[in-house]
Amino acid sequence: MTRFAGLVIAVLGCVGSSRPLLICHNANCAEGNTVEADDTLGALRASLALRTPGGEVVFDGMELDSVWDRGLGRCTFAHAPGPGAPDFAQAVALVAAHVAASAPDHAAHTSAHPALYLKIELKTDVGGGAPHTPDEVAAHVACVTAAARAVITAGVASHNVVVPIFDSDDPALPAAIDPGAFLDSSGRECLFETGWGTALPAGFTAQIRTLDWYDDPEAIDWGQGTRGQDATSGGSPRGLLIWARNPSLADLDAMLVHDPAYVGVNNIEEARGLLDAP
Repeated sequence: MTRFAGLVIAVLGCVGSSRPLLICHNANCAEGNTVEADDTLGALRASLALRTPGGEVVFDGMELDSVWDRGLGRCTFAHAPGPGAPDFAQAVALVAAHVAASAPDHAAHTSAHPALYLKIELKTDVGGGAPHTPDEVAAHVACVTAAARAVITAGVASHNVVVPIFDSDDPALPAAIDPGAFLDSSGRECLFETGWGTALPAGFTAQIRTLDWYDDPEAIDWGQGTRGQDATSGGSPRGLLIWARNPSLADLDAMLVHDPAYVGVNNIEEARGLLDAP
């Protein structure tokens, strides 16, 4: 926070040229959220229920963390391997149920191009800090692709577009996913995301780059991550995703100056209020 104080003061009250899509960080965005509730089914249920005073869904996207747990031999909904984590399919079923029960084009906050962005982060640790083996990469990828397809199928039935975003600190994980499997008739496709400045495998493109708002601003070339006129993928914006846990309104306002395509926060109701303010 301290390192950004000068930047916030300098840009307070300014906004970027377009509104970012709001992603609920770690499926934990209801008022009073705590770190301990990240990636839990209770917090996900509460987050999916969030509505604006006008009755609209608050979020444009929901982030689910996925873990391939070597010790358990299964894909879990968690921030890290642990014996008490639920199956990833349980979290996905809640999102699919939300989509299935939504009116057409209302599974997410309505916009000019309504869609629910299902962000799935593939965590890199399979236990004790160990990386994936090739077989574990295949199993983890199979888990998250099946999850995305389940929510997309719910969206087809309820007439809601669902766009998967596959994210990881290790781009080799999303690079193992076939994007062609998600291309729909509208031209939308899955999106790939990884950290700002992360080296990518040959032939792999990440449409979204992630930046922690509280990283050192002096080390950031803001221009490389912002949107251009053609920075879309089948109607979905590509470019920068800025995340912060529960940023102040001043920080939220300062983020918008950099015209991010996406903002990921836990205090999503405050962020929505700022974006929708007249």
